[in-house]
Amino acid sequence: MSEPTQPGDDAIVEDPTAETTPQEDAAPPEEDAPAVDESPADESTDPSEAETSETETTDLADQPEPDAVDESGEAAPVEAPDEPGEPAADTEESEPDVSAESEPEAVAAPVADEPTVSDEPGSAEESVSGTADAAAVPEGAQSSSRRRWAAVVVIAVVVALIASGAIWAAVYYGERAKPGVQIADVDVSGQTATELSATVSGILDAMTVTFRHDGETHEVNVSDLGIGIDTARIAQAALAAGDGVPFYEAYNPFHAKEVALVLDSDDERLQREVDSYFLGAEGDSADAGVSYDEAAGKFVVTPGEIGSTIDIAPIKEALAHPKAFADGVTLTERPVAPVVSDQAAEAAATTANERLGLDVVLDSAAGDYTVTAADIAAWTTFTTRAATSGDDQGSVAVGYDQAAIKRSLEAEAVGDLEDEVQHETILVSPEGNDIVTSEQGSDGVVISDLGAVASDVAGALDRGQNAVIDVATTVTEAGVERVTVPSNFNDPNGAKWIDINLSTYTLNAYEGTTHVYGPISVVTGASGTPTDPGTFYVWYKLPIQTMRGEGYVTENVRWVSYYNGDEAVHGAWWRSSFGYAASHGCVNLPESYAKWIYDWAPLGTKVEVHY
Repeated sequence: MSEPTQPGDDAIVEDPTAETTPQEDAAPPEEDAPAVDESPADESTDPSEAETSETETTDLADQPEPDAVDESGEAAPVEAPDEPGEPAADTEESEPDVSAESEPEAVAAPVADEPTVSDEPGSAEESVSGTADAAAVPEGAQSSSRRRWAAVVVIAVVVALIASGAIWAAVYYGERAKPGVQIADVDVSGQTATELSATVSGILDAMTVTFRHDGETHEVNVSDLGIGIDTARIAQAALAAGDGVPFYEAYNPFHAKEVALVLDSDDERLQREVDSYFLGAEGDSADAGVSYDEAAGKFVVTPGEIGSTIDIAPIKEALAHPKAFADGVTLTERPVAPVVSDQAAEAAATTANERLGLDVVLDSAAGDYTVTAADIAAWTTFTTRAATSGDDQGSVAVGYDQAAIKRSLEAEAVGDLEDEVQHETILVSPEGNDIVTSEQGSDGVVISDLGAVASDVAGALDRGQNAVIDVATTVTEAGVERVTVPSNFNDPNGAKWIDINLSTYTLNAYEGTTHVYGPISVVTGASGTPTDPGTFYVWYKLPIQTMRGEGYVTENVRWVSYYNGDEAVHGAWWRSSFGYAASHGCVNLPESYAKWIYDWAPLGTKVEVHY
């Protein structure tokens, strides 16, 4: 170990090639050069001493390098502190002797233990070197660095908070109205689509408007006017408000985002409601009309009248700016001309009157029917072309109601155009012999499609042409019915029958065993033209007839009931007495009796002739 350098002695220059001994290997300092403990980690060190030691180290580091070597090029001596407890700041008056050659290696790496000041030359250099290392980073630089790191941390935290807030806002308001969104001055921030629709409906329900016209005022609810709103569309617009703008504007609650409240209207209802407030029915216009005058037998015109209506244009304009409703709307009237003018009605009446004279005939297999002017008048219709645009707007079309035509034909024409089927009826005696064909058969005729007939009639009238319309029919052929006459002659009140006695020249009427008329004196056939005896049945009847035979013609023979070929019971107006045989074979009666028999005895009545 080198001897300590004494004050005033020349500094010993250390061999630059000599190996630097680690501080922990150095010998402990002698007692006249006590070590300066600068370690702040030592809990026994007085805080004031630690602070003084730090100040000394800083002062050593702050000394300029040229002062480390004197003018002769030799290192300045280093003096030990006066007392072991004095701060190192006392060494400011004496600087360590450091040679120029060893200056680059004078500073060693900092070590855990504090450097000590020794009397030995090598120890003195190592002590100075340790002090310089401790002061390598200035306190101001360390404080500035800490402040920069603190600023970075704060900025990072702020950015993180902003980022997390942006993410939260994007998620929370993803399906909600953003902050600051308003509908008709109502803040709807944070509302969902369903809540927005309800809010919009509530705004409309509460919205009123005051109308002013000719000194009158009416305050009404907007919804009562047929004014509505597409709540779903407004709700979507509110959700989209703020899209496409910077984040700080979109989510800034103090940056108002107004959504327009667009209203829709039913113009017909709006017009009707507003007119009812101020005009009522008095303002209605009246179209010219056409009606049928039965007394005159033609169509006549009723003139139209000009009316008035409220001009709804100001209301329609206010719909685009609903806030304008708060100030009310002033309304005015405008004249309304009839849709159908007198000239249009006159033209229609002329056309309809011309068609009243058309000759339209319906022809079927059963007969025919001619359409009358009254029929055509009842079927005529007048239709105003008010709903269309163009040259025919307001004109009147003449037409014919097919349903009315069909109903009329069913009531009036079917009887002439159709026939019911009539089956032939043959009366048969109890013995099984044909008596007579009581009813002749006829085929049935039924119109196949009356609706088609009505259509054909309407078409002919629309064309204004005379027409003979063939009516399609369905024919049902007649059949034959054989009917056996009653035969309960032995029962009281049984079958009707007539008894003629040729011996007594009398006639009696019976119903079964019950005598109902007679005896009546009669004239029977003379010997040359006798009345045939036997059982017969009435087969033909005539209320009046001219009878012809060999050598005679008798007119106005009444109440004739034939029962056996050309033999009959009938009245004889030309005779004044009865009860003998004198006829051409018939049985003659007074006319009053003959009528009673005629009315009482139907076809098929049995006639029993005997002596």
